[in-house]
Amino acid sequence: MKKRIPRFHLNKNRLLLILLGLAFALTLLVGLFSSLLVGILFSIPDTDLKNLSTSYYQTSSIYDESGNLLENIESEEFRTIIPLKDMPENLRKSFIAIEDKRFYQHRGLDPRGIASSLLDNFRAGSMVRGGSTITQQLARNVFLSQEKSLDRKIKEAYLSLRLESVLSKDQILEAYLNRINLGQGAYGVQGASQTYFSKNAKDLTLAQSALLAGIVKSPRDYSPLLRVPVTKKMDRPAIGQQEISGVDYNLYLNPKSLDRQKIVLAELYRQGKISKEDYETAKKEDVLASIVPLQKKHHSMSSYAMDLIKAQASQELAKTYQISLDEAEHKLFTGGYHIETSLNLDLQGKIENFYKHFLEDYLVQTSYREGARALTFQSNDQGHVVDANGEILYLAKDQALDPQLRFFIPTNQVFNDQGQLSLPASYFSFQARHIYIKPLYSIDSNHVLKTYDLGQWKLEDGAKHQGDRVLISKNFLTSHPDFMEVTPQGYSFNPNYYSPSQETIQPQLSTVLIDNQTGYVRAIIGGLDIQSKGAKLLNRATMSPRVPGTAILPFNAYLTALEYGKKPATIYDDALEENDGVFWPENPSGKYYGLETMRKNLEHDSYTVPVKIVKDLGFKRVLVTLARLGIYKPRTPRDDFFVQADEEVYNDLTLDSLGLGNMRKGTTCYNLATGYYGLAAGGSYKEPTIIKSIKDPSGSLIYQSKNRKNKKLCSRENAAILTDFLRTNAIRGQAAGVSVKNNALAAIYGANKFASDQWLFGYTPYYTIGTWMGCDQPKVSLNSNKDFMIDLWNQVAYLAHKPLESIEKFPLPDQIHYVNISEKSGLLASSQTERARANYDELFEEGQEPTSYDTKHRTYKVCRLSGKRITKFCPYDTIILKSFYQRPDPYQGKKRPDKLPMDMENIDQDFCDIHTREWFEDQLEKERDQAREKSRKQDRQGNRKKKKDDQKKDRKKQQGGSRESKEKNQTSKKRN
Repeated sequence: MKKRIPRFHLNKNRLLLILLGLAFALTLLVGLFSSLLVGILFSIPDTDLKNLSTSYYQTSSIYDESGNLLENIESEEFRTIIPLKDMPENLRKSFIAIEDKRFYQHRGLDPRGIASSLLDNFRAGSMVRGGSTITQQLARNVFLSQEKSLDRKIKEAYLSLRLESVLSKDQILEAYLNRINLGQGAYGVQGASQTYFSKNAKDLTLAQSALLAGIVKSPRDYSPLLRVPVTKKMDRPAIGQQEISGVDYNLYLNPKSLDRQKIVLAELYRQGKISKEDYETAKKEDVLASIVPLQKKHHSMSSYAMDLIKAQASQELAKTYQISLDEAEHKLFTGGYHIETSLNLDLQGKIENFYKHFLEDYLVQTSYREGARALTFQSNDQGHVVDANGEILYLAKDQALDPQLRFFIPTNQVFNDQGQLSLPASYFSFQARHIYIKPLYSIDSNHVLKTYDLGQWKLEDGAKHQGDRVLISKNFLTSHPDFMEVTPQGYSFNPNYYSPSQETIQPQLSTVLIDNQTGYVRAIIGGLDIQSKGAKLLNRATMSPRVPGTAILPFNAYLTALEYGKKPATIYDDALEENDGVFWPENPSGKYYGLETMRKNLEHDSYTVPVKIVKDLGFKRVLVTLARLGIYKPRTPRDDFFVQADEEVYNDLTLDSLGLGNMRKGTTCYNLATGYYGLAAGGSYKEPTIIKSIKDPSGSLIYQSKNRKNKKLCSRENAAILTDFLRTNAIRGQAAGVSVKNNALAAIYGANKFASDQWLFGYTPYYTIGTWMGCDQPKVSLNSNKDFMIDLWNQVAYLAHKPLESIEKFPLPDQIHYVNISEKSGLLASSQTERARANYDELFEEGQEPTSYDTKHRTYKVCRLSGKRITKFCPYDTIILKSFYQRPDPYQGKKRPDKLPMDMENIDQDFCDIHTREWFEDQLEKERDQAREKSRKQDRQGNRKKKKDDQKKDRKKQQGGSRESKEKNQTSKKRN
């Protein structure tokens, strides 16, 4: 018998309790869901739905001086935004057909569309289209991530509804077609059209439009192009090559994209968006054959100029938007800016081509002794290049790399210190907490030095510098078993922990060319790494400070002197004197010309006079000049290379640094070229730039270089005077030999006491050209002479001026003119000065000319054998006329008898010490002796002649007697 189950009796009270419980639970669930929904919605980032394009990355483009496209700057997203009207109707239809066929019917969310896409995918047996609407895709791509979660779906739905309430359907479609990822770094239909077909979106055919629409489902799988490194072999021919960040890729057609395109065309036809005729025509079109990969770079030059363009453009964007330089660089790479530059592509190419042949045409022609071509250095027993103190500068490549070309240290130099690896610190350099492997070197068969940079050792916190050792921790070695390999010969280190670079020829060069009329940089070369494809090469013209030596003296000494009241006729004594107990500085020529004008001091490459000028004027005045040059920045010392007293004990506030240019760090070729351009521009100039203008994506002008402010270097008159100093310096001074057609030319050659750098700066009415040469390691000396630099400069100048008409004179301000003066006194030239050939034409401002004449030049009869005034005993044939300058003051300072100035001759007191009375009496005695000897000789000759005559008479007599007796005998015979 079954057990009876009691019936459940639901009375009104119990029912009420149950209903109240359910209501409470439902309310709680609704509250929890609502709070969750509100939390999700509040986590949505701030959105500007009306200006979606501002959130898109766009590709910035760079143009040369003639408006020709140079480069589309590489960034994560290659995009150019275009309006919907520039997108052909078939392109729009293709995307709508495959991605959201009810786009114009729904309000952002489309349940019917989702169901329809499920049905279409079921019929096709594969995924032919997605369920998200175009509005949803846009919301996700612009504001959200690709994360698959309920959180993201809720945000996506909410933002889609908001987009539909704020924007029209055409605005949403335009934003979508400008935003969508279409593979190969192309974003938006314009970027994709240019990437795959090298054409604008408005020119796309139906077949090409369908091909692009098919990419959306999977840009990786359905991109028409496959990009493969050139080192990887494929079984089909490449259709082109592309370089990205210095790496070469081969491009291949992707047949899968064509399969996807056919699906898009079928959807277009099935939905009635195209006719059967258009459908058949599009299917037959060989769309893959029409693919022409975009070349983002429209030039073959090195990255030196482009890197400068990007750097200066970033600086201008930082100023315009008042943001950091890093933020400005990001903005440049993603902001879609139109950048017009002053780069002369033809000239840049010609100079680069000239430097490409520097090795075989110039370097291998130079001499070498200890070291390599054009360089002098010494090596230690291991073959490493060392300085005078034995510190390693370059590691010998054959010693520092093992057979597998891995960084190597011999066993006898490595120790195990309680589980730590102890390495010699001499193999490394240190900066902050970073450790760098010292560069390697080799010398090729042409005796050319080549160096190799291994870069920073990537050891994180696994190593530290301690005294003369580098210690690598036990923990690092344990956690990085691939770090090294130990052999009986030594320790080989994995290249993954450092960055080997390509070889670099030494010495290196740099060149800057500035247009004097505008201040525009027309060409720039930062080194001989011209054929390297890497971006951001070391630009030695702008980034490497070097010791300028005499190249900076026209500013430190002569311009400062002119600006602070010294006249062109001011006389300085080129004489070796004591400074702090030492005879210093000595002129490199070993000659000292004594009293001379500043022009002559410069021409004669005097070291003593610039030091005297700086000492006379004081450091503060020299610093004013350097501040105007931008070399010294007292308010922002971190922005310059000048070493101030509060920065280091050994600093640039010394006579050696300011008086001779032997600075602690120095300056760059670009900075010094700017100074000489300032002179060429008349003393007031605009900061040199390679950027002419920058426009934002809307076409609004945000920077224009012609609006940059003028900077004052000096007065117009002093600029003209110093230019004239440098003009004659190029003709007869220390830069003699420079020339460029028949153009007026001012130039200076520069060298320093370390022999580490050589410079040559010259300018014509057209251009200022600066060149530098040196080894990347400044402790390695140059052994080439200045003729080498002069020849290089002349070649570059010729390329720049070849197409230009010659201008034979520099313009002069109206208020200055030439006056003929004495080079020794600075006074007006007299007839005596002219006779001494010690006069020349000097420039003066009105009212500053000398008014008195030179009276210190005197002409004397001089014995050409002694070089001194004649005595009454000097023979006539030894007497010449010669002019001398009578120094008004004696030579100041202690004298070095072997280094006396050339005008120290005291002609009034110095008479010929060869033809003296004693010499004359000796000569008379010699003449008497000669006369007596001559008389005796004549007597001897007379006696010999008399004897011969007597002998002759005797013979005649004898001959005459025999003849008479013969005649008598004949007469006697006749009588008989």
